[in-house]
Amino acid sequence: MTVRLMLAILFACSLTGCKKEPPPIVAVSGIITLDGKPLPKVEVRFYPEESGLPGDYIAIAVTDDDGKYTLMTNNQSGACVGVNKVTISEGPPPEGARSQEKFDLYKATLKNRPIPEHYGTLASSPLTITVSADKTDYPIALKRR
Repeated sequence: MTVRLMLAILFACSLTGCKKEPPPIVAVSGIITLDGKPLPKVEVRFYPEESGLPGDYIAIAVTDDDGKYTLMTNNQSGACVGVNKVTISEGPPPEGARSQEKFDLYKATLKNRPIPEHYGTLASSPLTITVSADKTDYPIALKRR
């Protein structure tokens, strides 16, 4: 490629805002455990580390009673291929537990609690998972310090 052609392409991209294609979204599921026991009713989020992606590429799921999750991203099943920072936090309470009294009763029924706080935020979570197109099962094993 000649230097002029390369400069012309770079100039055209700067004018039109050439966009990088987002990574593919592939099926991602697994089980979350805390000290070897399933962690039910928690929210798991995979934040792709690729720069420039909008927030709708964050993959989200809530575990079932057995700690199993299946991620959804941008209205699709799965997560972005590549490196993802992962957070684990309490899931949303059910509709019937919106008052403080009912929420406290609901919280008392949750097993394997409390979740260590450092898993709950991007700044403190030590969890990073590399999603690949040829793998779908991503178990996450958390530990209390």
